[in-house]
Amino acid sequence: MELLNDNLYTASLIRDLRSVGADVNPEVMAETLELYRPFHRSGPGRVTRNARYGPDQRHVCNIFSPAEPDGQARPIIIFVHGGGFVRGDKEIVPERIYDNVGWWAVRNDFIGVTMNYRLAPEHKWPAGGDDVGSLIDWLAGNALPCGGKLDRLIVVGHSAGASHVATCLARLDRLGPAREKVAAAVLCSGLYDVEALSRVGRVPTAYFGTDKAEYAEMSSSHRLAALSIPLLVTINQFEPTLFQEQGESVAIRMHCASADFPVRYAFLSGHNHFSCVFNVNLPVHDLLGMHMAAFVNSVL
Repeated sequence: MELLNDNLYTASLIRDLRSVGADVNPEVMAETLELYRPFHRSGPGRVTRNARYGPDQRHVCNIFSPAEPDGQARPIIIFVHGGGFVRGDKEIVPERIYDNVGWWAVRNDFIGVTMNYRLAPEHKWPAGGDDVGSLIDWLAGNALPCGGKLDRLIVVGHSAGASHVATCLARLDRLGPAREKVAAAVLCSGLYDVEALSRVGRVPTAYFGTDKAEYAEMSSSHRLAALSIPLLVTINQFEPTLFQEQGESVAIRMHCASADFPVRYAFLSGHNHFSCVFNVNLPVHDLLGMHMAAFVNSVL
């Protein structure tokens, strides 16, 4: 089946996504994945798989770069996958998803990096955020296998991955000199205010634990407002209001706190919690890719 860039296909896809539903669970993810599985292919470039950035078996990443190494310094797009803090992988469909985000980066003249990180319940807060920081330090301190050079970093996280990116940003002072390389971040449908989650009984306790006295420290939302790093915050039409409210709250906090580094906020119409990322680098309905490209080019 060929994917055509036309309004008829987009309308059909949106109908399919609406019928899948707005829940966030493995069943909805699997149904959404089947809608996209046929369309993604390897991109025109090189990929180095399972480069090790730390001591744990989950400390590995894939690096996507142009086909011919030219030694040119390029911005790096790091993508941090979701999975409810307890599952997930940088390749949920080998050589397709989430490779599509890496190939999107290459197509836009960046270097793409997709990463794994340690999972709950064995590894609790702030392990995921610390792993994002470890990868940033590793990229800044090592020659890249693809022959590229680190210019600046844009960190993109989805769902639990967005929560980990937010934690890393909220604790950015713990990084070494590499923190100066972080130019911007994209937070896609993450959870940032653990105290607010506690008030409605929705805390992912496998990662954040059950001690309510610690939830304020674990919340990144109030610290993001103090950052001097531009943010793009996105939410989706077909997903639980919990994610929409958390994204809106971060965007409002940052908008009120800083005129110098305004936050951008995007509502991705016609997408569910998973499709926004699965759709990246396809010729139709790639709203997240479109917003990321405009945002990244505006801050570099």
